[in-house]
Parts: sequence; structure tokens; C-alpha cells
Amino acid sequence: MFMGSSQEKTAVAARSLVIWAEELCKKGSYAAAETLYQRALALAEKRLGPQDPVMAEVLESYAELLAKTNRSAEGATMRRRSELPSRKSDGTGRI
Repeated sequence: MFMGSSQEKTAVAARSLVIWAEELCKKGSYAAAETLYQRALALAEKRLGPQDPVMAEVLESYAELLAKTNRSAEGATMRRRSELPSRKSDGTGRI
């Protein structure tokens, strides 16, 4: 069992959803992947907040899906949200 703070557990859950969505994208299951990205985004927004580095990961990955599905305007909005200047790296090399 994972022991950690509620925020750490939420970050792990959001990242897991993103990884799962990325795998679905590789298989061309874009609709199913989008559902997972939406769940990850809702979870990160509610429990982690807009400044959390995990939020940037979710937004960036979701933006890639939107670009692949010819929704580049929506993807650009996600990318802008992922690039908030007040976000800082979490020390893992990921934003």
C-alpha cells in the first residue's frame, strides 16, 4: 500500500491516468484516452491546484492528444495553461 500524503496520492493517481491515456493514444484509442485525460485534469485541478507541477504534465499530455485529433486550438489553450510562469520543477526533471 502506498503511504504518503493525500496530495502525493493524488499526484500518483493523476500521473497513472496520464500514462494509461498515453498508452491508449499509441493504440489509436483517442476517445478513451481523452476520457482519462479529463479525469486526470479534474483530479489535479480539484486536489492539487493550478500551480502544481503534475497539473503541467496533465495539460501538456492532453494538449498532445488534442493536436493529434485536429483540435489544435484547444491544444494550444492547454499548452498555455501548462506554461504558467509560477510553476517550478519538482526536481525530477519533469515540469
